[in-house]
Amino acid sequence: MQFLSQNFVKYGLIMVAVMVGCLALMELTGQNQTFEHSPWAAFSTFVAPPLVWFLGLRAKKKAQEGRLTYRQGLGEGFKISVVYAILSPFVTLAYYTLVNPPIVASTREAYGLVDATDATVIQVDMFVQLVSALVWGTLCGAVLSLFLRTKTKENRSVAGERRP
Repeated sequence: MQFLSQNFVKYGLIMVAVMVGCLALMELTGQNQTFEHSPWAAFSTFVAPPLVWFLGLRAKKKAQEGRLTYRQGLGEGFKISVVYAILSPFVTLAYYTLVNPPIVASTREAYGLVDATDATVIQVDMFVQLVSALVWGTLCGAVLSLFLRTKTKENRSVAGERRP
């Protein structure tokens, strides 16, 4: 149970919950025919990850008494990405098989897999979900770590002073 209390696990699970919430909102609002025109899909893809990663990195920094190096932030962002990348494909699988099987046709078209079986389309999308979660999450962590890292004395410039 100690593993579940770790910061990166908590924020990876929060991102999974956001994904589930956005899929539920797609269903409730009737925007469940395709992912292309859904504001909920766009939110869970482009808005939520930077927000969740920011909150996760900020929590890590607070837990370390206000100190966070770039490397620590990058590592924490990557770990959040790994948790999300491992779990989110299974959310995708459950959504396709249990909640909205007809949307597989839209996904098939988006990937250009016109002759592929539903199982193949789902597997491809699960793989894409895993890779994109790792890449996008790590990128978010890298960029946000630049802003959240603790500035050292040598990184701070005194007003009017130029660094060589």
